[in-house]
Amino acid sequence: MRVQKNKSLAKIDKQLAVLEEKLADTTLYEESRKSDLLVLLNEQTALQQQHSDNEEKLLLSMTTLEEMEAGLE
Repeated sequence: MRVQKNKSLAKIDKQLAVLEEKLADTTLYEESRKSDLLVLLNEQTALQQQHSDNEEKLLLSMTTLEEMEAGLE
């Protein structure tokens, strides 16, 4: 389970990196491309939320695993 979540975080990180490259395009901030910018910003926000959610789940799983391992000692 831990490997799958790490892969999810890595996938989201890659998607965020691609978005950041797109957002670095200065022409994107011209008035005529305002709708394109808004789409990318909304996508970035959604991915950041997914990343945060997945990271929280991973940390919770790791904590649970540590507690279970401590109970076996």
